[in-house]
Amino acid sequence: MKNTVFKTIGTAVANNCGAMEADTISKNGRSSKSQMSRSNKIILREGKMAKRAAFVMMLFLLKMNIYAFDGFISTGIGARTSSVNKLNAVLREVGREELNPIALNISIGGGVIWNNGLLLKTNLNWDHVCDGAAICTTKSNSFGLAFEFGYAVLNNDKTMLFPYLGLIPTFSNFRTQQKTDAKTFNAAYNQPAAIHYFYNPISLDVTFGLAYRIKIYDPFFLEIGGGYNHSLLQSKWRYAGNKIDFPKFDTSGWIFSLTFDVQF
Repeated sequence: MKNTVFKTIGTAVANNCGAMEADTISKNGRSSKSQMSRSNKIILREGKMAKRAAFVMMLFLLKMNIYAFDGFISTGIGARTSSVNKLNAVLREVGREELNPIALNISIGGGVIWNNGLLLKTNLNWDHVCDGAAICTTKSNSFGLAFEFGYAVLNNDKTMLFPYLGLIPTFSNFRTQQKTDAKTFNAAYNQPAAIHYFYNPISLDVTFGLAYRIKIYDPFFLEIGGGYNHSLLQSKWRYAGNKIDFPKFDTSGWIFSLTFDVQF
């Protein structure tokens, strides 16, 4: 009898423990499923956001055509007017030849044209102006690095019309040379200050204008441009390393250029 009672009690306790354990497992299972569900939702939500961001970026790239562009190298020749009136007045007073107001410009560089019409161009520029005499005794040279940005208002396979804006850090010099009839080294050396050399270490020019680009024969293009160059900032002129007061003379003026491009 006692054995039967003990067996019955044991069975009940075992069943109760089993039920409790099963209930715990069930709760843990539900908790794990709930956590997994939340994690899955977060992953799905982040995935959707990433897809949307990628889609927006794809539309932006399609619109801007950033991935589609052509490069080119270029060389050009042109002319520019200069602000020489005040300097020429001083040169007349000291009996030196006056500068010609028209400067010769030569450039070499290259750039990139995107299919949406954006253009970026970098040039090395050399401007040379002389007095126009048979022997150039008064002359000036300017060396600049031009960064130009443009956008085509007309753009197809053969032609391109674009306004542009550029910045040009520039180094300039100015030199006068006294005429002499010296026939020997000693005679020339003994003449006082036969050559005067001035320089301006840095100035910043702003240039803007309009250019027309036409295909001659693939991959060769001809670019005709015109605009205005303005000397925005200019450091003090120097002579023998010393800062001096110098008559107004800068690279401000109208510009015209013919440029030959090879596209690749």
